[in-house]
Amino acid sequence: MLRRAQTRLGQLPTAQTVLTEREQEIARLAAGGMSDRLIAETLVVSVRTVESHLGSAYRKLGIDNRRALAEALPADRAVRQ
Repeated sequence: MLRRAQTRLGQLPTAQTVLTEREQEIARLAAGGMSDRLIAETLVVSVRTVESHLGSAYRKLGIDNRRALAEALPADRAVRQ
């Protein structure tokens, strides 16, 4: 409901306003081209944890893939390999 109200007012959710710090961190790494496995190894978490955070980020941002994720993040925040 909040997302619909924000959309009507022209205030779309942004990565910085709706994602937790960990979701933002994982989203930046994924948007930069890292695989789930490499993100998991880098952050010392399980691949399932990475998948869970990405799924949550996708849901919160109303997107469904990494390309859209990269577009949803501020340009200077994506981590490139």
